[in-house]
Amino acid sequence: MIFRLIARENVLIGDLGVQISALILFGALVFFDRRRSK
Repeated sequence: MIFRLIARENVLIGDLGVQISALILFGALVFFDRRRSK
């Protein structure tokens, strides 16, 4: 329910929010992967 409410409020910036979230997650994965390699 809460998720639905948030999604409804963020309809206009929903796509942008998803892209930013994906970039942050991808960046975190690469960052930790590099730290582990060293």
